[in-house]
Amino acid sequence: MLPLRERLTSKPWGYEEVLIETEKYVVLRMFIRKGEETSLHKHVERDEHFIVVSGSGLLVRSGVSIPVREWDVVSVRSGELHKWVALEDLEVIEVTTHPLSDLVRVEDKYGRAIQSRAFSESSDARPRSELRLRLDEANS
Repeated sequence: MLPLRERLTSKPWGYEEVLIETEKYVVLRMFIRKGEETSLHKHVERDEHFIVVSGSGLLVRSGVSIPVREWDVVSVRSGELHKWVALEDLEVIEVTTHPLSDLVRVEDKYGRAIQSRAFSESSDARPRSELRLRLDEANS
């Protein structure tokens, strides 16, 4: 298990906490304060599955606002633009896979960088599919 300081990440909208992390999956708790929202973003390689455990809000997915409340279950596929908007304090459990660093931020009201954390142009990191393509080309 990760040390507490690495498990709990403060965000301008609330916080994320890693509850369980294995080689196959990760379970996180997101807390979004009333009136706040996450960035509009997508993930390159991973799907996400959510259970709303308290509060109400909106999941804006591919431009469509989906009202959510306690015990609703929703999913987001890799590549789908999405963000959470809290109408009340909102607590959500997320089940996903690795890598957690594949976020591509498109829009952010808090002024955070509008780019990929994992795949910035200054980085040599590339999505797995691009690496596979390069390996296939090298072996041809």
